[in-house]
Amino acid sequence: MNRAIDLATPRIVSLLQWLHTRLFSTWSSSLASLGILYLAWMLIPPLIDWAFVRAVWSPENASLCRDAISRSACWAFVADKYRFILFGTFPFDQQWRPALTIAILIGLYTLSALRSAAIPHRFPLAHRHGGHRRAHVGRPVWTQLRRE
Repeated sequence: MNRAIDLATPRIVSLLQWLHTRLFSTWSSSLASLGILYLAWMLIPPLIDWAFVRAVWSPENASLCRDAISRSACWAFVADKYRFILFGTFPFDQQWRPALTIAILIGLYTLSALRSAAIPHRFPLAHRHGGHRRAHVGRPVWTQLRRE
């Protein structure tokens, strides 16, 4: 049991250090962080209740959607009209074209995300500093560029 606590302690300490430096480093950032947490605490549970728990899911119950218009979401409408939401008034026999375009874009996005995740050594300065940031360029380089 002590070994598990010993292994978890550095992670907890690093999490607390991250929280302190990112969210609670100054009084203003602490107030902003606490305010955002309070708003999330007050808004997210009712949103989940409205959007998922009390929602009407089946398209057969159109009268339930009309009755519960202010108390819950009506996903039955989305399930019934998804083609119109995705393609608008595009001709039915030609809807394969925008569907293919969307599939290609999703595939390219997935491929680029997988490539950048698989090759972190490609941008070593960006990954070392926690994100895609510009590398620091010293003053002599800029003065040489201005002179030319």
